[in-house]
Amino acid sequence: LEVKGVEPTNNGAERALRTALQWRKICFGNRRRSGEIATARLLTVTQTCKRQQRHALGYLREAVQCHRRRTASPSLLPRRI
Repeated sequence: LEVKGVEPTNNGAERALRTALQWRKICFGNRRRSGEIATARLLTVTQTCKRQQRHALGYLREAVQCHRRRTASPSLLPRRI
């Protein structure tokens, strides 16, 4: 089955997961549930910033500053044009 303009595989999704899987293999995962949650959130932020061509450390710095000020975190949702 072929549809023009539609990729027949999910290689894009597999490539998006590759960083997380490589990290888990190298670091042997997490010992605690809280570590799993923190890792998942950090990987989500870094990969989302990468896809949006945003600087991940800049986003994280801003998010931490907002947390300390008790203000809303910056959004990771795509910016509307």
